[in-house]
Amino acid sequence: MKSRKPVIYFVVLLAVFASLELAVRRYEQSLLSVQNKVLLKKQMVLLRRPTHVLFLGTSRTQDGVEPRELMKSMARIDPDAEDVEIFNAAATASNMDSLKHFVENILCKEGLKLLVIEVSDPQMMNGPLASELDEASAPKHTEAHLQKCLRDNSYLVRHRKLFRLDSFRRIPTLWMSDFSVGTELFRRALLKDMVEKIDRDALAQEAGTGRWKPEAIPPADKLSELTLSEPQIKAVQVYTEIVAVARRSHVDVLFMIPPLRGEWAAKEFDPHHQVFYQTLSFETGRPVLTTAARELNPRFFRDDSHLNKMGRTLWSDQLAGAIVHTLQKREGE
Repeated sequence: MKSRKPVIYFVVLLAVFASLELAVRRYEQSLLSVQNKVLLKKQMVLLRRPTHVLFLGTSRTQDGVEPRELMKSMARIDPDAEDVEIFNAAATASNMDSLKHFVENILCKEGLKLLVIEVSDPQMMNGPLASELDEASAPKHTEAHLQKCLRDNSYLVRHRKLFRLDSFRRIPTLWMSDFSVGTELFRRALLKDMVEKIDRDALAQEAGTGRWKPEAIPPADKLSELTLSEPQIKAVQVYTEIVAVARRSHVDVLFMIPPLRGEWAAKEFDPHHQVFYQTLSFETGRPVLTTAARELNPRFFRDDSHLNKMGRTLWSDQLAGAIVHTLQKREGE
């Protein structure tokens, strides 16, 4: 009598394949989001409870704004802001195309009132994320038709990148969307931040200098002799489109230059960049916020373009007044 083991193995393998295929088809959008950090943050926004303020940008904003501290500071300024929900949706390697896609897909979010969007060279210069590239070149071998048939008819094959370790380990973050404020993810210094204590006296002393106070860069009142670079021209166009589509959904927009120091501060506040910020404010009609001082205390930085825990807490506290003012103005209109 022939062994039935091969048949049993085949049936089990087929059942496993069918189960995975059905699971990928059922949860396609959520599973697709784990392929890169920007898509994951977008899906977390859509899954979490009603959210009123979103921060968007690169790792500078991800490391630069702590929503819980910001919400506490806002509540001290205006008791009516106590129920405002804030999420930091910034992610490493965000670029202009992914930013636009993100905004267009989250404007339907319940309760959304304000987008605070980073303006920076990395945001303008970053290339496409790995999962935005077409990984498969045209097959050149005899199995070309079989490959195409499998990709066209099987979600499991089409989305096989989901089964990489990087993708698998991001899946649990979707389940914690309601408990997360966005800053717990993908930070190099996360464990250090968890145990580090905040020196509140040092924060109060530094805040008292007024150097961290957010100020709006005045919009251009006339054309400058300095011309914008190609990335800056594209950025102005994309930011203008984002503001227009947000307004149609009754969502306000603020632009923000995260705190910088050293070479980065010198570079991103040179005359050409100043013209860019002024042009952006003029074209969109929205303020571009930055710190009152261009050179800031290094104690509050992880490096010249990223804040540490102390800096993130300080900058979040300083931003509270501008966020409250914008929300109050929006409610009054």
